[in-house]
Amino acid sequence: MVGDVDRPTRRLLVGLMADASVQFQISEYRRLWHWPAGAGEAPAPNLHLTLHFLGDVDETKELALREAIRIMNITPMKLRLETAEVWPGGVAVLRPNENVALSQLRRNVEDAMRVAKLMPDTRPFEPHVTLAYNAMGAVPPTEPVSIGWNASTVSLVWLRSRAAGYSLVVERWPPLPR
Repeated sequence: MVGDVDRPTRRLLVGLMADASVQFQISEYRRLWHWPAGAGEAPAPNLHLTLHFLGDVDETKELALREAIRIMNITPMKLRLETAEVWPGGVAVLRPNENVALSQLRRNVEDAMRVAKLMPDTRPFEPHVTLAYNAMGAVPPTEPVSIGWNASTVSLVWLRSRAAGYSLVVERWPPLPR
């Protein structure tokens, strides 16, 4: 089409990034698993719960999304990670208990996406933190897990290559104190 220009994009997601305490607790919990050869743990600094995977987003839509999220009311919430699973395809995850505030936050992010002319994912929301990939046959510990997470910021995350460090938080709302 005449006039269309390919715009550079970034592969993005909106999610909750685990803080240092949650990263440590998850890392300690992962040490109790029995992992198959070839399983690859998600790096601790990248542990997160995805609210929406956006895919490749151009700068104009990214800026519109950032502005729409900036004016959202983000209420801190307490999550409790208590369910360990290995999904088909070999993804080991830790799932939070059902949380009304988390579901509402996801809907608010969907509204912000629509403002930015981005299409929300229509698949059912399966909140989780990915522990490892290529983990078919992994066995979680028999002891119950219960990791508390006080989530108070939403992050826009740029998913990069392994060589570039996997992911980079582009912006947080509300911003962390300086």
